Amino acid sequence: LTSISNLVMLRLLARLLWSIWKWFLRLLTGQCELQRISASKKSLGEKTILIESSLRNSKSEVLRRIPSGEDADMDSVARAITKEKGLDSTKHQLFLQQIRPSLLRILSVGVLVREVKSLSSEPYSQDDEKHEEMLLKLWNQLMPSTPLEARKTKQWQDIGFQGNNPATDFRGMGVLSLHCLLNFSSVHQDKARAVLSHSHHPQFSYPLAIVSISLTQLLHSWLTTGCISAYLYTNASVWPIPVGHFMEMHSYLMYKFDEFWFSKEPEDVMAFPRIREEFSQSVLQQLKEERITLQL
Repeated sequence: LTSISNLVMLRLLARLLWSIWKWFLRLLTGQCELQRISASKKSLGEKTILIESSLRNSKSEVLRRIPSGEDADMDSVARAITKEKGLDSTKHQLFLQQIRPSLLRILSVGVLVREVKSLSSEPYSQDDEKHEEMLLKLWNQLMPSTPLEARKTKQWQDIGFQGNNPATDFRGMGVLSLHCLLNFSSVHQDKARAVLSHSHHPQFSYPLAIVSISLTQLLHSWLTTGCISAYLYTNASVWPIPVGHFMEMHSYLMYKFDEFWFSKEPEDVMAFPRIREEFSQSVLQQLKEERITLQL
């Protein structure tokens, strides 16, 4: 308990000292933290990371909500910032121009997070014609020469589902996981079919669909916890970021996980949780070192 209390006290002291330092800098420069960051010589990606951090740690609830993307209107957000910081928008046009590119990226990632969460919370329904059409399309993309004998059949296990009805496997990530696997099998058809073939290896087999759902969950976690925000700020080429970009990142993970799996020569499929964690750490480290992009 004493060590925990000391840790809490140190954190409170650090926050107090940081607040005093920011107050001193504002007094010295006549600029708030957001103005100083926006006018700095840092790269756009670096500035965006710092601006997001400043917003999330602001004393103002209005500013703390901005990264969530709840209000994605740029002009509305700009007005909120100038109001909360006590700035005259007519006299600080340069600041608004400087911060705009970073705000665009922060809001775009916030909106992407909301869209991804929405899809993951939408349950798969056998009564939804669109859901059923997507599922049947998935089969046809991966198994074009093998007709599906029935809607509920053990054939689904051939592409890595657990039983005779894939609907039950989508419970964890909702229709998001179906969108992701369908995108991989449609946009990267040859690679997806090659991965499916690999998944049937006599010694190192794994259930492709279940692995895909698990990697969707992994990527969802990275996105919603901010693990890949810095990567997106630097590497996304379209703003706002379409939800399809998330699915393309998933396709990359699927293709690379297949390689990683075989490089580990697992004894059996029970090694999956350990190898998934090793894969996760490897990819995040490579992203940190800017050695890869999550695109095929």
